[in-house]
Amino acid sequence: MANQGRIVPSCRPTKAGDRNALVVLSWGSFAWYRRFPLKMTIGELRRQLARELGRLFDGEVVGLELLSTGTNIVPDLALSLQELTYPPYRNVCLDVIGGPDRPDKSSGKAFGEHLLQKHLRHERFQAGVAQRLWRLIRLEWPYGIFGIRSMKSADYEVALRLNLEKYPLAPPLVQLWDVTKQTVIEPQYWPESFCRFVTTTYPDIADIAAENYAPQLLNISAAIAQRRKRSGISEWDITQDLTQLLSRASACFRFSTPSDSDAIHQ
Repeated sequence: MANQGRIVPSCRPTKAGDRNALVVLSWGSFAWYRRFPLKMTIGELRRQLARELGRLFDGEVVGLELLSTGTNIVPDLALSLQELTYPPYRNVCLDVIGGPDRPDKSSGKAFGEHLLQKHLRHERFQAGVAQRLWRLIRLEWPYGIFGIRSMKSADYEVALRLNLEKYPLAPPLVQLWDVTKQTVIEPQYWPESFCRFVTTTYPDIADIAAENYAPQLLNISAAIAQRRKRSGISEWDITQDLTQLLSRASACFRFSTPSDSDAIHQ
């Protein structure tokens, strides 16, 4: 059920006369379409992206560079977006790449790992830990194992193994995890609470790893299709942190009991 990478649907070109530019930011197989004022400089755009993606250290942008799409040309940071547009449209295409890190703060770590470590210290994540809603069990990048607590029994929790390799650009790849056996729990053994989590979050908030077929996957897929037809879709928000997934998991698993699955452990 895992996605192969999603591209945000393209926006209409911005014609001359508009005070904004349509900026297409490409990161590998992903693309964002954002509108920014024509007077904004490349340096200002880079700093805004750094604020959103957590790449500011002591006010300095690190590990985040912009190239003219399809080239190795680094636009001058003082150039305005207007100077990079081509008539009759006001469009700018840039590739986002991971530039050099500051050795004392970020040596040897991936972009997503830096950002995740920052988010794990944020108030939102720590508030969930304090309320015994979730906790980090183990982090070995790009994998993180998180325990989601049950309200029925404070001594039990559901374990989720997240592949965060594309964090924060795409939803984590989620596996139901047996902590005792250190292995994935296959779909035929998924408890009702995890099926509910898949149905309410895939593919917009969580990408689910389900390599082996099980009959119940067909029912889950049908339920997902019906959900997407009935209501508006909440997309994974790259400007938010991991709690947007953990809070959904908490809502689905809060009434789980130890008998539900081997993923619930003491």
